[in-house]
Amino acid sequence: NYTSIINSNRNHLISNINSNINKYVECILLQCEIIKDYEIDIIYLLNSNILENILKYEIVNKMTTIISDINKVNNFSWEYLLEKQKIEPSANNIKACIENKDLDNIIIQRYINNLTIYTKIFNSKCKYTNEDIDNFRFEDIMFDSENINPNVFEAFLTSIDTIYSDFFEDQSKDFLSIIIKMKKVETNINTYIYT
Repeated sequence: NYTSIINSNRNHLISNINSNINKYVECILLQCEIIKDYEIDIIYLLNSNILENILKYEIVNKMTTIISDINKVNNFSWEYLLEKQKIEPSANNIKACIENKDLDNIIIQRYINNLTIYTKIFNSKCKYTNEDIDNFRFEDIMFDSENINPNVFEAFLTSIDTIYSDFFEDQSKDFLSIIIKMKKVETNINTYIYT
């Protein structure tokens, strides 16, 4: 695999492969059923200006590597990495995706709606403060009852300390009932008719 070559310290071999990276990836690396290279080496390949995009997509399809910090990938589709679940489920990665103007929120929401993903980001062991919620910008994507699964929304509410003073506009009945059931809204003149 590519990692073994990089770790071999055979500078001539490494230089030769890097000079012919498309041929190496196509003829050698992609002949493997699965690609188990180190994250740093996968990131190097995905960020390569020389490696053809079609080969990068094929690498992602076969790799077992999970990218711990999506910000390290700057020359490949974040959308595809999310779709293939090759990004570590973390608040920091979600924040980076939300801040990436090239990514539509629906793509992030599809990623988060996966049980394996959302249980790692939002669980009872992870407690997010009001400051965290603002910093990570979760509300930008979580209060969208058309695109967020109610189970994900409930997991999100379980993981936050926030008590809201009012409901968000245009909430579905399902989301309103979850907010009320979990006691995540103050009882006041604006919310009384629902609680």
